[in-house]
Amino acid sequence: MTSDKKYEFIKNNIIPSMIKNNDCFNNQTLTDCILDDSVQSIDGFMSKIYKINLVTQDTGENGIKYNYPIIVKIMKGDQAFRTKTKSNQQFTNEIYIYSDVIPAFHQLVQSSKSQINVDNWSPKVYYSNKGKFDGFSDEYETILVLENLAPQGFKGGPRLDLDEDHLYLMTKLIAEYHSCNYAMKILKDLKYEKLSSGLVPLRFNDERNFWHILYEHGMERTYKYLDAKPAHFKDDKFKQDMINLKNKYYDKPVDILEMMLRNDEHYSIILHGDYNRNNILFKYDENGKPIDIRMIDYQEVRYATPLLDLSFYFFMNMNPNIREQFWDVLLKYYHDCMTKSLIDILKCDRSDERLEPYSYENFIKHFAQCAFYGVMICIHFMPWMSSPEEDCEKMTKVFEERIESQEFHDGVLVLGGEPTDERIISILKFASKKGYMKIFE
Repeated sequence: MTSDKKYEFIKNNIIPSMIKNNDCFNNQTLTDCILDDSVQSIDGFMSKIYKINLVTQDTGENGIKYNYPIIVKIMKGDQAFRTKTKSNQQFTNEIYIYSDVIPAFHQLVQSSKSQINVDNWSPKVYYSNKGKFDGFSDEYETILVLENLAPQGFKGGPRLDLDEDHLYLMTKLIAEYHSCNYAMKILKDLKYEKLSSGLVPLRFNDERNFWHILYEHGMERTYKYLDAKPAHFKDDKFKQDMINLKNKYYDKPVDILEMMLRNDEHYSIILHGDYNRNNILFKYDENGKPIDIRMIDYQEVRYATPLLDLSFYFFMNMNPNIREQFWDVLLKYYHDCMTKSLIDILKCDRSDERLEPYSYENFIKHFAQCAFYGVMICIHFMPWMSSPEEDCEKMTKVFEERIESQEFHDGVLVLGGEPTDERIISILKFASKKGYMKIFE
């Protein structure tokens, strides 16, 4: 049992309202609401999760009972924490993606008779709302109720390193999502302008916030390690690239991220925004091979180039042992999937002049201008994902309560240890080799 006031509100107010007003529960009445107390993933920074099993009964003569495993997601932290982490903006945008954007894409693919199945992108949404809820709290809140996919066999993949099978599934899914954006832009669909303008702007540098702290600590850690390991500078090109980066952005690393948000006539779209293993669920066959996928957690959605989505998981989750030979293969696979989906929606062929801005050559040039975004994410986030889970859990607690403390600073600089430092340096070297650091010249 739980004495959690917010859970009691959800149980006694939100769920009955959901049952009454959602067509999924037509002619059903709620008979039980069972909480699973193992409610919080240590990989989450800003959300509190309730796992609940709903039992309903048909109101007809047959009286059939139904089970609905659900997840209820709310913001955690006090108002100071939410302000520092921009939680209100992030969770409001996530509600918006589920309630407005994905349904618009669903309508697009249905009207075009596309083969894309939008229903297989994310969990089913049972309820989403935002605002002030009397009896829940005195603050602005968001409440999201989703289908719990665990009973269907979906779960998180390997904590950090993904193989080709996982990466192919991730890439095909995000390519479909991106292609719907491109199609609406190409069709000059007025609904798309309305959709994009409906996002709450989520800037990196409009005021001092948690991103400043995380990326400043990440930069400090990286250059401290390089100072202690000068052998890494045997490559003159890499050394100069790191000097250029330090001279321009060491004291203001979030400006790199903000620079990547610049509007592009052709490429700027509604992103996922936080596309990596952490926000993906996989389903496996009896041999352990991933065969299906769903994406979740749209809090960091932005209107920007989709290359931000790609560069994040390419750098963060691609196993270093396959990076050298698989990088360009996966980029080409993404472009092929995106183009195929776009052609399917538009009912055109590859020679259509409207597709010229998205040619592979133009795509690769654009990627080179934005790829370092993923490197920046790794500089701050790799220590969290490569450290033991118990260490990550401890630091998450400090993040929530004392993000500006010396304790947090010192902990972040050693989280994951030297193997993490070496991995970050290997990512930087790869970015230098690929020419992704020319933007700092």
